[in-house]
Amino acid sequence: MNLFIIIYTYSLLVGKIALREIGFFEHVNLLGNVIVFLLILIIYFDLPLKYKIALTLIGFLSTSTGSFLITLTSFLPIRQINVRTFFFYFLVSVFSFFCFYLLLLTFNPILHNKVFGIFNVFQELSFNEFLSEVRRGSSVQEINKSVTSSLVWRVYAWCKYYIYFLDKSSLCSMIFGHGVMNFKLVWDGIMPHNDFILILFDFGLIIFGLFIYTVFKIVWISCKKKNLVILFILLLFILRLFTENVIYSYYTFQIFILIFAIIKTSYEKENFMYNCNVPFGSK
Repeated sequence: MNLFIIIYTYSLLVGKIALREIGFFEHVNLLGNVIVFLLILIIYFDLPLKYKIALTLIGFLSTSTGSFLITLTSFLPIRQINVRTFFFYFLVSVFSFFCFYLLLLTFNPILHNKVFGIFNVFQELSFNEFLSEVRRGSSVQEINKSVTSSLVWRVYAWCKYYIYFLDKSSLCSMIFGHGVMNFKLVWDGIMPHNDFILILFDFGLIIFGLFIYTVFKIVWISCKKKNLVILFILLLFILRLFTENVIYSYYTFQIFILIFAIIKTSYEKENFMYNCNVPFGSK
């Protein structure tokens, strides 16, 4: 964590934040993935407050709204959460969301449009109208010139893939997929920023179904064991799969494997210590 902070600080100094160029990180989305993985370590090992503050600051300076918002979850006392506290934090989150919405709308309309642009778009258009515009080939800017929200861009990309999958795919392609890396057929090689869509498109309904089953099975096991920390980490990862490109990003996937290997090893050690009646963390 300390090494990452040093690397990030240097990258920030030599990079160009306005252009979303941050030194060693070739794209801000890659930095966002690293932030999420560090967040997983912070949550699992319950690292000190200074690391949570540092990661939140890094998320803020990354210019990635999603990365910043997700780092705030590091302050949640996940190990102490029960049904009662869950609803409390849920209500606090909803209240904070509306306060944040109104504050940005009042004091920083440009940032408000970036963060909440998706609401502005669907106030003007129904989803079917939006889908029709995408089908006609209208760009995001043509649909709404004032939108700068990356979420609107993502929804646009998802619609592109949805239309191609339904309108231009053969039955065989739907079932068995279009093939590895054939997402390039859809939109000039632009990925959908959603690995669920990517798996469905490239590998077909069968593999997609197995993937969904595996994800839900893991979540279900975590729920049965009432392991809130692991469950929360899984939900973070699922959220990342839902909004980013992970499976075709070899550096991101390597980090993911490393992080979960660390967690699995630690989890097995904890169980071993417990079975041997030795306090976890003792030498």
